[in-house]
Amino acid sequence: MPVPLNRQNSYEEDKEFYPNSAPKYSDYKIINTKKRKFRELVFFLKVAFFCLTTVALTFVLLSVNLQPLFAFPIAFVSSLAIINLIPHLIELFNT
Repeated sequence: MPVPLNRQNSYEEDKEFYPNSAPKYSDYKIINTKKRKFRELVFFLKVAFFCLTTVALTFVLLSVNLQPLFAFPIAFVSSLAIINLIPHLIELFNT
């Protein structure tokens, strides 16, 4: 009659190799949902404002007969600059 082999599981090998590893669980931390929801709202407002400014700037640049090859990248970069400058301008005028 065959004798079953004494095989170690990979989990047991890892346990022996990393004896001081962190626990597999963590304590429940309460998340401030109002702050998180506000940040998500601000993120989506930034995305919407970026889209609107890109479209508006592209329209203006194309209406002055600028080639589309140049109009789209200029509008894209300008919109990124506007989106990044708005928080700095708000801080500047609030102080």
